[in-house]
Amino acid sequence: MIEWPVFDAETRPLYRNHSGRRVKCRSPESQYLTIRRINHTAIDIKYLANTQSLPQCFATELSRIKGLESRVMYGLKVGPIEGSVDLSKWDAVRVECYTIKNTTQKLESNNYIKNKYKVVDRIVPLIPAKRSDETMNYKTRTSGKQDGRPNVLMLGIDSISWLSFKRHFSLTKTLAEKHDFYPIYGYNKIGDNTFPNLMAILTGNFYHHFWNESMRTTKYFDDLPFVWKHFSRHDYMTALIEDMPRYSLFNFNRKGFVDKPTDYYLRPVSVAIDRQLKRHCYKDGMEIEFYYNYTYDLVDAMRSRQQKYFAFVFMAHLTHNNANYAGYADLPVYELLSKLFDNNLLNDTIVFLYSDHGIRFGKIRSTASGTVEERLPFVYIYLPKAYKTESIDKNLRINARRLTTPFDIYATLRHIANGEAEPNLSHGMSLFNEIPANRSCDSEQISEHWCTCAQQQHQLKSYQNITFIANFVVFEVNRLLKPVSNLCKKLLLNQIESAFESRRTQTHYEKYYLIKLETWDGIELPTNRSSKWLPKGIKRQGMSDLSVMATLV
Repeated sequence: MIEWPVFDAETRPLYRNHSGRRVKCRSPESQYLTIRRINHTAIDIKYLANTQSLPQCFATELSRIKGLESRVMYGLKVGPIEGSVDLSKWDAVRVECYTIKNTTQKLESNNYIKNKYKVVDRIVPLIPAKRSDETMNYKTRTSGKQDGRPNVLMLGIDSISWLSFKRHFSLTKTLAEKHDFYPIYGYNKIGDNTFPNLMAILTGNFYHHFWNESMRTTKYFDDLPFVWKHFSRHDYMTALIEDMPRYSLFNFNRKGFVDKPTDYYLRPVSVAIDRQLKRHCYKDGMEIEFYYNYTYDLVDAMRSRQQKYFAFVFMAHLTHNNANYAGYADLPVYELLSKLFDNNLLNDTIVFLYSDHGIRFGKIRSTASGTVEERLPFVYIYLPKAYKTESIDKNLRINARRLTTPFDIYATLRHIANGEAEPNLSHGMSLFNEIPANRSCDSEQISEHWCTCAQQQHQLKSYQNITFIANFVVFEVNRLLKPVSNLCKKLLLNQIESAFESRRTQTHYEKYYLIKLETWDGIELPTNRSSKWLPKGIKRQGMSDLSVMATLV
């Protein structure tokens, strides 16, 4: 695998340390009362003593609309509420509190409802018992025996490479080492963005096996063979928890689901709170902590009900666009895991702490390091002592520096669900078995563009011998754009920004080049990015950056 320093001359100036810090969140609601989820299915409202006039609070059921993933439905309302109220049949609740105001006073908002002024509007997800009042595992609970299978908690964080993790997650890294998490350093993504990489984890296949762009307005995902269905068949509760609802895995330019895909499905909650978010905050706390608090309570509820579970949690909003905001995720991840460990809630739970890919936006993406680390997301696996056999321990340590892919995580999940490895999967193999040392990107169907298996790689100082490749790329782009030449200007090569030469382990006689080049359209002066030198009436068209992988034999 390609080895790269955590910091180099290009990345160090871009680094800002936010590890151990929180985004500062404030909400005027906190001056009136506090609202907590208690006992998993109830809410508790405590009024503050210094409040001049006590608000009246009402709770409204929040639920999803079948087949309409971008909307939510509000149903039965109860209240006014004093103290706590149990809502054991509801998946989520909207709490609204009002104070009586003199309507002749100056209006400070548009929240008047008759003669009441809304001072609190908050969503609280709940964790009701599912499947006929917890009867599914009745025999297991009453007999005191377990089937031996562990729970699975998958904690995903968007756009975190191994290098980014080492830069920004100092607290979490220390905790992972303390609890003997297994690092998987050779984990190579198989596609550009979140969708292809997480679909491989969840289905064991390439996304185009199930879906293509022509289906974006017609295709629902209910019939796909998601791995949580395998766990469900083995009496597990299942959960799917995502933030960023407009860009979530199954809903960004896609239809999502007709029916709830899992027992606990938090999309209606994420849709409801999305418009209330301010700078990664939901009310007086960080948005990511809102979801992590629910995740902790979900795990606690499953333990108290003696119910096996598979929970797929993926947080994207905080880390997706800003490389340095990864540091703000460190403390929430650390505190969630610490609390779970401190309360012995992971004694029978395998944890996957992972990402989908490295950072894909911002200045770091244009560095040499960014090109490499985009392809190498981080993965940690935690095994409780009860499930850490000598063979599995040995294989995970060997596999740490073998080529691995999202398909291998899928195969590992199938291994956990079934109690043994699946021998005939289309792609991948369980990480609990030893990954072959002679694996290659070709054998795992990783395209050359994403492959990081290099015997050697170095940055070229002279571009004289590869200029013809860059010119050929620009020629090909212009050829592909010819049918829309009325909309697109002909591109010219301005400069080669960087170039890397590498040789693969299995095909050392071939040379591979990753070239980043800049084009211009013949209008803007190529040596000056400023608009002031352009002729009057001509708007700046901007430069274009292209990356290309070329193979020479």
